[in-house]
Amino acid sequence: MINSIYAYMDEYGTPIMSIEKDGTSKYFIVVAVTAIETDIENLRAGICAIQKKYFHGNNMKSSNIGNNHERRTAVLSDIMSLGGFKYHALIVDKNLLERTGGLIYKGSFYKFFNRKIYAHIVENTTNAHFVADKYSRPDFMDGFKTYLHERLYDGALFALRGEPDISFNDSEIEPLLSLPDIIAGTWGKIIEGHGIPAAYKTQWERALISKALWLQPWPPSISAVNYFAPDGQYDEDIRKLSITKAYQFIDAHISSSDEKEQMQIDVLEFLLFQQIFVNNDLPVFSHKIVEHLARLGYEGINTDILRYDAIVPLRNAGVLITSNRKGYKISVTEKDIRDFIEYSQTYILPLVSRVKTATDIVDSATNGNLHLLDSYPDLKRFLSVAPHTYGVVDSREA
Repeated sequence: MINSIYAYMDEYGTPIMSIEKDGTSKYFIVVAVTAIETDIENLRAGICAIQKKYFHGNNMKSSNIGNNHERRTAVLSDIMSLGGFKYHALIVDKNLLERTGGLIYKGSFYKFFNRKIYAHIVENTTNAHFVADKYSRPDFMDGFKTYLHERLYDGALFALRGEPDISFNDSEIEPLLSLPDIIAGTWGKIIEGHGIPAAYKTQWERALISKALWLQPWPPSISAVNYFAPDGQYDEDIRKLSITKAYQFIDAHISSSDEKEQMQIDVLEFLLFQQIFVNNDLPVFSHKIVEHLARLGYEGINTDILRYDAIVPLRNAGVLITSNRKGYKISVTEKDIRDFIEYSQTYILPLVSRVKTATDIVDSATNGNLHLLDSYPDLKRFLSVAPHTYGVVDSREA
């Protein structure tokens, strides 16, 4: 029997387009914490224990922690040590939204972006139940529920899966609603918490990533990946081309049933998220990507599978990904491309040198009668261009 998936929903930031007023968040973050039905009671008990430990048994909310960074770190550590839950998050950058259309209205804004994460969960589960924190008056929430049913479910889905349950509650009554509140609020602190020491943000980000199943920036935009000071003459052109290639690949393969192509999309979305919101200039460690894929349910994943089943096919498809000994990142600068070339040549040139040495030895031993490279015309042509350059690699060139 398939266990039901329960999704507990909450948001950070206000669902309004305007960001001009002081204290208004430039982001709107929707989080869905998911748990299997059989894990819910233990998870609820764990949350109640944390509330008793840090909040005297009262409601646990990100706003109650505020700027007490030590307390947030401790609470987050205890939360992430709990088993039985994962989460999905949509992070909306209001700066990049069009100032026209239905999104200028508060209710439409709230419905539109909540629908996206509801849709993501519905499309990827077989039996989903939603519990959302109350946002507004009862008549609005009833209308929101009708809105979701009209746009998410059709007759075929109802027949196959049954009509999902959508309800609304308060975190004072349902402790599990404090989980998406804390997660959304902490992402808000990481992304736009001015004056917060980087060491805290790094700790929080590391903890949050450990439970993330889906991290999606919105809108998909070239402008979103703009967190660097252009250094090279062609940085802006490389950034636009690289991000366009990444989103083109996702759009072209998003409906694919091929597991390797889905893994490639998951890797690419993870790299894009890291590029936009986390370590903008640093590569993502390979083992971190492997851990993320494992959380998504991929089995037997290691760094070799990551390289050959995800990174290599993405590069073959024209997606620009830089690698070095630390890991991978989306290439957004001229330096990124040069780093990739320099890193690659440390492997390419010694390999070519060894092939050249081996064929020269055999050529001499057979008095030129065994033409090994004739079976490899592409390599032979490559070596013939400037054979003298493929001897021992000069350290100044590596």
